[in-house]
Amino acid sequence: MRKLLIMAHRGDPKHAPENTLAAFRKAIAIGADCIELDVRRTRDGHFVVIHDERVDRTTDGTGRVADLLLAELRQLDAGSWFSPEYAGEQIPTFPEAIAAIAPHLTFATEIKEPPGLIEAQVLATLKEAGALARTVITSFNADVIRRVKELEPSAKTGLIGSDPGLLERAVAVGASWIDPYKDGCTPELVEAAHAADIRVTTWIIDTPEELRHYEAMGVDRVTSNDPERLLREVGPLEEGVAAP
Repeated sequence: MRKLLIMAHRGDPKHAPENTLAAFRKAIAIGADCIELDVRRTRDGHFVVIHDERVDRTTDGTGRVADLLLAELRQLDAGSWFSPEYAGEQIPTFPEAIAAIAPHLTFATEIKEPPGLIEAQVLATLKEAGALARTVITSFNADVIRRVKELEPSAKTGLIGSDPGLLERAVAVGASWIDPYKDGCTPELVEAAHAADIRVTTWIIDTPEELRHYEAMGVDRVTSNDPERLLREVGPLEEGVAAP
């Protein structure tokens, strides 16, 4: 039995194209504890789930997400680059992703846009879907987290980073999680975060050896590109441990 949570990075990118509904369904099917996804805004103000600023790496198209209309993005093939099996897979909208995930798992919503651009709309979308309590809103930018907390003090938030001042910045903006990159995740940082009532996620953890290392350190959650492999190693969650 374990207390450490395993979060599927962009769904299950080992077995399906990242940040697609197929990847989210795979993550649910393998028993991931939670799912991480990324949100960007289209030219016409819609919210889509895609990591990169440009569509080139994960679709058959080209260009910046912010320069493309939703209708143009919906015409792109977001699956063939991964496998012919997923030909025709679309870039999902944020509401579609919520609908696919929220009934089954909690999730982390990483805002990929600059501060002041989409925080209010992301919150509104989550509230409309009844999913605000089921997500942690994350960002590399402390000002994004600050804005989210100003707009909705009850929102759970996480600050991502690898710098020595990550915890101090997280405390300053009221974050409930820090997400340090694994090379900067130390026992001292985990202890200090817990003392400040802040939980810790580290990334990207894909081997059982790494998993055991960070579990022994007291990390609360790991993000993985191969969640199925880790889940085979560690078994079910201890009773009473909930994925926030």
